[in-house]
Amino acid sequence: MARGSVLYTLFCRKTVVVGAGYIALELAGILAQLGSHTELLIRHKRVLRTFDHTISNAITEHYEKGPVHLRKETGVSNVVR
Repeated sequence: MARGSVLYTLFCRKTVVVGAGYIALELAGILAQLGSHTELLIRHKRVLRTFDHTISNAITEHYEKGPVHLRKETGVSNVVR
């Protein structure tokens, strides 16, 4: 995406997504593909913990390879701009 494009200016250059569910995963993936440096913060060791372990582990491994920066066992105490 070119820096001068409309889509580039609509999104932040750095984004933090908190959550390990499928909506958080989709959002983080889309933002990363649009060029935002995206951090995905999860409280435990894997995403989609309520899903089948095989699926959960496979998707966690996929997200560890990027472009989303996965931060495991991370809590959020406050948000500052």
